[in-house]
Amino acid sequence: MTAPALLLLAAQPTLLCEIKEKEINESSGLAASRAADRVWYTHNDSGDKPRFFRFDESGRVTATFTLKGAKAIDWEDMAAARVKGTNWIYLGDIGDNGRIRKTITVYRVREPRAKAKSGDLDKFDEWTIKYSDAPHDCEALMVHPQTGDLWLVTKDRGEGTLVFVVRRPKGKGVQTAERVGSLTIPFKGLGAGMVTGGDISPDGRKVAIRTYAGALEFTVAKSFDTWFKGSGKKLAPAAEAQGEAIAYSRDGARLITSSE
Repeated sequence: MTAPALLLLAAQPTLLCEIKEKEINESSGLAASRAADRVWYTHNDSGDKPRFFRFDESGRVTATFTLKGAKAIDWEDMAAARVKGTNWIYLGDIGDNGRIRKTITVYRVREPRAKAKSGDLDKFDEWTIKYSDAPHDCEALMVHPQTGDLWLVTKDRGEGTLVFVVRRPKGKGVQTAERVGSLTIPFKGLGAGMVTGGDISPDGRKVAIRTYAGALEFTVAKSFDTWFKGSGKKLAPAAEAQGEAIAYSRDGARLITSSE
């Protein structure tokens, strides 16, 4: 049973709901619907099928969607964004604990209609991505709402927290994630610097990053490409056994976290 918690921007976090669905046992990714208020999506960590779940703020799962023909090696994060008038769901098969994967994969599918029932989705984009330097373990996938750029923030395993971007991915060829910098994580303790999720606000003006120990919110200056160069505002972590995901609400006013 997972327990997404409402993380207030200026106060201690409060419990939003518990997802009472046995099929969701490791909420690794989280995203807010761009079509409807108080509607959310999540997916499991590695070991599950290529599927994601829709739930409301009472914790009730309202639909399960499977990407027909897709793979789920290690889904670690998801994102939602309205890009050029279309609402999209992005799913990141980006985990790589051993840092041995030559390529990773991001799937993009149109957000299902609000009243859509559970079922298979057979129309989606599949982007194969390689890093510009070497394989990395990554659990944070973010999408810029104006450009559609994919942002990846690695999980520090002794090499620092690195930031990569895939500019306007398209087509079926291999896309390159270019390294653009690194991120300073101020938290201390075991696993405190390991990034496990991230999100960009719907208006593109804020970026939230979380680790096992806490969360940071960055305010975008003139250029979005420099968002990670600031210090970030520390946010109080929720009381979670193993915090995995973070996402802005549809209006950008709230941050929600979820735990395995």
